[in-house]
Amino acid sequence: MDKLLYVLIVEDSPDDAELLILELKKNGFQVSWERVDSKVDFESCLKIAKWDIIISDYVMNGFTGLDALRILKKANQETPFIIVSGSIGEELAVEAMREGAQDYIMKDKIMRLGPAVKRELRDAKTRKDHQQAIDSLRISEQEWRFTFNAISDSVSIIDLEGKILNTNKSTLKYFELAFENIIGMKFEKLLPKLSVNDAASKILSSLVSQKRTLRTISHSCHWFTVSFDPIIENEKVKGGVMVLKDITKERTAARKLENSQQKLESILVSAPVGIGIVKDQEFVFVNDRLCMMLGYKQDEIQGKSVSLILVPDLEKNQGIEFDQGQNFDFYSTETQYLCENGNHLQVVVSSTWLDPSNKSKGITFTIQDISTIKLAEQDLRESEERFRALSNATNEAVFISKKGICIETNKAATDMFGYSYTELIGIFGTDVIAPESKEFVKQNMLSGYSEPYEAIGLRKDGSKFYGEFLGKMFKFRGQNVRITTVRDLTKRKKAELALTKSLHEYQALSDNLPLGIYRSSMDGKIIACNPAFVSIFGFEKEELLKSVSSNDLYKNISDRHKFLELIEKGNKVKSYQTELLRKDGSSFWASINAQIMFDETNNPEFIDGIIEDITERRKIQTEIEKSREKAEESDRLKSAFLANMSHEIRTPMNAILGFSELLGEPDITPNEQQEYIDLIRSNGTILLRIIGDIMDFARIEARELKMQFELCNIDVCLKSVIANTQSTIQKKEKDLNIIFKPPDQFKAPQLATDPERFKQIFTNLMDNAEKFTRSGEIVCGYSLEKDSKHNNHLKFYVHDTGIGIPNDKLEVIFDRFRQVDDSHTRLFGGTGLGLSITKKLVEALDGEIWVESEIGVGTVFFVRLPFKQKIETPTQDAEKPTEQDGVYDWSKNLILVVEDVPSNYLYLEKLLKFTKARLVWAQDGKMAIEKFDENPNFDLVIMDINLPEINGMDVTRYIRSKNSEIPVIAQTAYARETDKQDCLDAGCNDFITKPIKKKVFFDVLANYMPIKK
Repeated sequence: MDKLLYVLIVEDSPDDAELLILELKKNGFQVSWERVDSKVDFESCLKIAKWDIIISDYVMNGFTGLDALRILKKANQETPFIIVSGSIGEELAVEAMREGAQDYIMKDKIMRLGPAVKRELRDAKTRKDHQQAIDSLRISEQEWRFTFNAISDSVSIIDLEGKILNTNKSTLKYFELAFENIIGMKFEKLLPKLSVNDAASKILSSLVSQKRTLRTISHSCHWFTVSFDPIIENEKVKGGVMVLKDITKERTAARKLENSQQKLESILVSAPVGIGIVKDQEFVFVNDRLCMMLGYKQDEIQGKSVSLILVPDLEKNQGIEFDQGQNFDFYSTETQYLCENGNHLQVVVSSTWLDPSNKSKGITFTIQDISTIKLAEQDLRESEERFRALSNATNEAVFISKKGICIETNKAATDMFGYSYTELIGIFGTDVIAPESKEFVKQNMLSGYSEPYEAIGLRKDGSKFYGEFLGKMFKFRGQNVRITTVRDLTKRKKAELALTKSLHEYQALSDNLPLGIYRSSMDGKIIACNPAFVSIFGFEKEELLKSVSSNDLYKNISDRHKFLELIEKGNKVKSYQTELLRKDGSSFWASINAQIMFDETNNPEFIDGIIEDITERRKIQTEIEKSREKAEESDRLKSAFLANMSHEIRTPMNAILGFSELLGEPDITPNEQQEYIDLIRSNGTILLRIIGDIMDFARIEARELKMQFELCNIDVCLKSVIANTQSTIQKKEKDLNIIFKPPDQFKAPQLATDPERFKQIFTNLMDNAEKFTRSGEIVCGYSLEKDSKHNNHLKFYVHDTGIGIPNDKLEVIFDRFRQVDDSHTRLFGGTGLGLSITKKLVEALDGEIWVESEIGVGTVFFVRLPFKQKIETPTQDAEKPTEQDGVYDWSKNLILVVEDVPSNYLYLEKLLKFTKARLVWAQDGKMAIEKFDENPNFDLVIMDINLPEINGMDVTRYIRSKNSEIPVIAQTAYARETDKQDCLDAGCNDFITKPIKKKVFFDVLANYMPIKK
């Protein structure tokens, strides 16, 4: 294509923009293009240039394609607009088309771009031609209307005495007279400023064949021009035709034009950019701003050649050197102009023809000073150069990574790990980590951990070394990246070992340190300490060594127990902060670094530690924290919830992982083993309930929560909830009684409700009451309401004698993420979702919930539910067959298990072991297809959905294309209703949610497993 195509790309990825331009060039376009990624730059480009087409991404940083569309529409520009996105959905695409987008294209189908652009350019031309035709028709109509309006002039026939013999309707309109009143009237009465003698005798007698315009006169706020044509009979003037033409609008327009010219001159003078007009390579106009920018006076540049400001030998077109032969509509470029003092001014110059149809009239141009911007760009380049120099000067390896992949590094990294610079760029972060530390480092990367930690590095030659890693998130070149520094600890490790073995050689040094250094026995007896330790605590050294135990120095003995747990677990403690006591009873905050020293037989012998008084530091940190919390008050609620959720999840996870590790100890007893298993199971239950709360909350937010109504016994449900609460109270050994008070008039009352959700509501309320009640009682009961407003409703209540809720918190406790105490030091746990979920569940059951409370006295939660005793739309599933007593013999059955996580497969293998079923394991989607092709006679397929390479739903579709009868049971950690429906749509027969429960697992499989004799 010969014509140059001007394209504006709205895209935050330079690489994606290059791909778009490359695709256009493949389709034969010659392209001139600009890329913008912000609202400001987009608006600026619309103002300074005329674009043939605009191609926009949909989602950018703080800016969307819809925003760009609305800006284009507001600017009243008809430029074709195409959205190219990798993530736009059908609804967003429809919305974009409504807003005015001509087309939308997915990035994975970029080959559609060229044909789409060609089509839209053709359509744009058609639209333009259509609009021009409409404009031409409008002009023709206006011309016809002006011609018609011309007959609206006042036309009168007068005799030689000036009497009006005849006139038209316009005369009657102008002078507001009836026809019979104006006939015979001398026209001087209509136009008092003209005399009969002047007009009739002098003018009419002299007008034989010509027409003259007389002076303008005023009458009834109208201005007219008066003209006469003689009426000649037998070569004698008998009278004349007087025409009054209304020129009121012309005079008003002239005055407005005069005012407009004055305003334009004012704008040109005060404009913030330089403005000028060039004709025949000479300045015919320049404004004051342009003169000020270049350092000239107006008379020193106006009328002069443009060469006055051109920089000699500058290759780039300077924006104002055009001749009439050049073909352009709008031109904009960066260049330099020569100032009066000899300096060069960096500018953006934009030019256009004054009249494209008559280029001899010259061009008009604007000049914007960008010197400050260029200096800022230079500072940025110098800043990056300084950054590289500093990073290369340090001995620490520096990695800058995006999504785990290295995008920049320094010389120390190449030296430390033995790779070249080009080998490190593009490498995944954990590829330089030894296998034993890889998972640990990966979790730190994924969680955004920002504290120093130690791990084992892996060099290119396979050698390993200890390193200290520190990673934090930063902005780098406009992107969110993680900067990780690595310090080689090999020498330090050796030094630490030598220091431990030679402690007595450095006793003199420790005596002069301001830090308290000590050695204690494993039971807390202080064996040795330095002078700083003595000074910190205020004891005599002999007292410390003879009568003071480490336990005596802790303000809270629980902190001492925690310290011992940490050091016994990891053999050392780093930066452990706690409150310690001096001899005089005063307390101070200390940071403790300690480690266990082992004897020659590797048995714990001593604890060596360093104590630092950090009271002042903590005060400063506290002040900083208060300032930060005040600045981030708007985000406090969400942050508190996230921190709390992390704590609630990590707490049972800590127990699960910790006791799982202890199960592997060689000297564990059977009782201990069972105890650990019980603890793992109970904490797993806690974790599952937390996840259940989150999933319930997600379902509620997504409006996917569905109720399964059936008749249930109210008392049985509530007693089940109460029994669970009593079990919890017994485990906590609380002095707390639970009282159940059903109404006397009911015997085994039936209620049409969702029994699981009903129990969940009262489990949440009973757990809430138990959590906040140390002693006393919890009363759960209900009654029947029969008043006019709440006829046939059951009113339930849970009354406790707990701490109570402040009045200012009663309105927010049902809000999501909110708790009465949501601080980091709160006494009571919880996710902050329980009461929010409870309220939503009550409302889903057509009920309502409210609370009454008094601080120090207790709290009552009320729930009102409609007393329905019939199922209006029963949807009970048919009872499914199961094997006798849950014992299955599947020894003749062949099962394909598709699972990519070995531990998950091992669990399924153990579950199915006693059924004697034969299992075939496929570790990914590709292997599953291969196994099925090798033997399509499987009796059942257990299909994991989230698989590498080929996902489980695609594998299921492949199996269904070959065999429509084989049962396929989906198993996944996703648990939304839409996920289940997606699996069923793909061809799965049923759905099992992880974590898999044994009974549910076998109930589902038994429904589909063919029994072979």
